[in-house]
Amino acid sequence: MNRGDRYLLGCGPAAGAVLVIAVAWASAVTPGINQSSDTISRLAAPGQPHPWILRTGLVLCGVLSVAFGVGVLRAQRRGVFRWGALAGLVMFGVSTAITGLARDYAVRGRSEMGWEGAVHNLFARVAIYGILAAMAALVPAAAGRRPARVPAVVFSAVALVLVAATSLFYPGVPPFFRGLVQRLALLIVFAWIAATAVIARRAAGR
Repeated sequence: MNRGDRYLLGCGPAAGAVLVIAVAWASAVTPGINQSSDTISRLAAPGQPHPWILRTGLVLCGVLSVAFGVGVLRAQRRGVFRWGALAGLVMFGVSTAITGLARDYAVRGRSEMGWEGAVHNLFARVAIYGILAAMAALVPAAAGRRPARVPAVVFSAVALVLVAATSLFYPGVPPFFRGLVQRLALLIVFAWIAATAVIARRAAGR
């Protein structure tokens, strides 16, 4: 694995770190945020004092996620399923960036569905579908890589089930816990990305 490939794989953990920093920073300077009930989108909603923090974080996270997808593709080298992993990560990255460009008009308990809010909510869902597709594709793709077969398949399968379950039950979650559930899903996603990056580097001999 050359230096460029290592940098591309490193973009995955970097994407998670950027978003964590943006959420923590924006939460610290935005009054009235409830980490349990408010989704992270509320940090960039109209009327907030520093919406650019989260919006910038989401765009950077999206760009880094796309670069990570290219790194995963190059690390796999062969197999049709690696293209599925790339497509899923590109869908996730592009959609995440769009949610940063189009703000959610969040109000406690509901959302104003203007065009910008509708675009934000649409691509938030597309991002979920993208990351689920990437996880699903990486299970058979990783199965063909003997040095990383067991950990890669296990991490991807477990993350796929957890994120899918969280997304499926999210509409029924009491409003007070929706922010917490969203943050848990994001934690699982970026833990999977970080684990995938480490496993890919080890399988390729660093």
